Amino acid sequence: MKKFLSLLVAGLCIFLCFSLATYIQSQDADYYAAQMRKNRIDRVTGLSFTRLDEISDGLRAYLRTGEEKQIAPYFSAEEVAHMKDVYGLFQWMARLSAAGVCIVVWGAYRLKKRYGIRGSMRAVGRAAWIWIAVFALLAAAIAVNFHRAWFLFHRLVFSNELWLMDPQTDLMIQMLPENFFSGMVLRIGAVMIVAMALLSAMGFVKGTDNGIE
Repeated sequence: MKKFLSLLVAGLCIFLCFSLATYIQSQDADYYAAQMRKNRIDRVTGLSFTRLDEISDGLRAYLRTGEEKQIAPYFSAEEVAHMKDVYGLFQWMARLSAAGVCIVVWGAYRLKKRYGIRGSMRAVGRAAWIWIAVFALLAAAIAVNFHRAWFLFHRLVFSNELWLMDPQTDLMIQMLPENFFSGMVLRIGAVMIVAMALLSAMGFVKGTDNGIE
């Protein structure tokens, strides 16, 4: 039970960090603006940076609210339909995060009640090492071939092919090319590394609840 609860709590803590980092990054206006300029999206689309920033604002607002009026003026029906799927994915992540918080609190309480605060911290910290190994393998696979990893991700999470857009005609893929997302994944990955390092550090906690050994 100790190993299971420790793995569960550690894994959910890492997922919660991922969920929060993903949402924050998806709402980072400065990142969107910088990428538009770095990739010279004005030349690709024929739109001014002012217009592109306005559309980016609409995309971020849609991810927060799910209101079609935020993006309908700019994108085709197929692109809007894909964004519905993306919004649904964010909503599922939010629900899983809410459930994850409850499970982490419950699991931490169970561990603390039986093994004490320091014993629980050590158990969760050491369990995090296992998740770090999993993360390292996943990160390596993504680093070797981001394009393939990104393709497989879409195949896994979407039940249709609306995400297969034409870069010659579809504004969404023109504005948000693959390197936009690879940069975003790098930023999220950096947050994950820090979070996992802090979590795994608990595995080195010494002593008992009655004092330091």
